[in-house]
Amino acid sequence: MSQAPSQLTLAIAQHPAIHCSSFESYSQLQQQRVSDAVSQGAELLCFAEYGALELTGQWPKATFQQQIQQLQLQVDPFCRLFQQLAVAHKISIVAPGIVVETDLGMLHRSYVFSEKGLCDFQDKIHSTRLEKSLNLSNSLNLKIFEHNGIKFAVVICYDSEFPTQSRALQQAGAELILVPSCTDSVAGFERVRMSCRARALENQLPVAQAVINNQNFPATSFNQLIDQSLGHAGVYAWPDIGLPDDGVLASGKALLDNHTDSNWLVKTINLKKISSVRRHGQVAVAQDWDFLFITPEQ
Repeated sequence: MSQAPSQLTLAIAQHPAIHCSSFESYSQLQQQRVSDAVSQGAELLCFAEYGALELTGQWPKATFQQQIQQLQLQVDPFCRLFQQLAVAHKISIVAPGIVVETDLGMLHRSYVFSEKGLCDFQDKIHSTRLEKSLNLSNSLNLKIFEHNGIKFAVVICYDSEFPTQSRALQQAGAELILVPSCTDSVAGFERVRMSCRARALENQLPVAQAVINNQNFPATSFNQLIDQSLGHAGVYAWPDIGLPDDGVLASGKALLDNHTDSNWLVKTINLKKISSVRRHGQVAVAQDWDFLFITPEQ
């Protein structure tokens, strides 16, 4: 069996929400975005939570529930689109988050497509108060995905705020966690960003956050979940010898502050180096977790 590569180039989304008036315009937009990432050397792409709701621009005056009903008719072509893009470019893609109707109710789902055309998905585990008010349900299944021998997991936005979920994935072999997010306030963005950094420290692995960023663009007004989205992409490790003093491997903030036309934060991470720091660095947080489960004396 061939050895997994020591380096991996990520493309982490930080694009605005674009009003797409047809599936054809949406398809063209995604082809452009993917081609942009690939031209920068990316091999694993992560889009944001609720990114597929750009499709609801076809029904701007409909209620959220009506939009989701209409969206169900486009789930299959949506999957075919990203499957074809992954195969054509020989990459893996965590597709824009989409709401799907299932036996469990309406779920937020991140589909994952491999360069071989394989399709899988991770559903959101925890629902926020807003999502509950919109009758979105949650799932209980966690999965590990693979790109070229590298194991990774997808932890969707609010799920990143629960340590045991990421811990379970790390224990199951994940070497990288991708966090598609969508936040409509600075507080919401900072909360998820803080959670990503905490999960990186606790599990001593890279955690990358994807966002929808509308701050530098005209306000959208076609879907309540993505209209006011903000934030910047980031790739995080933990502060240690051989890693950045602040643990930040890459941040998309400077690109956005400089009004750079960049839909992506592209970063090559050295997984071999990160593994070495995990084994030989100043702390062994990932392996010392068991202490947390000591029962306090009464």
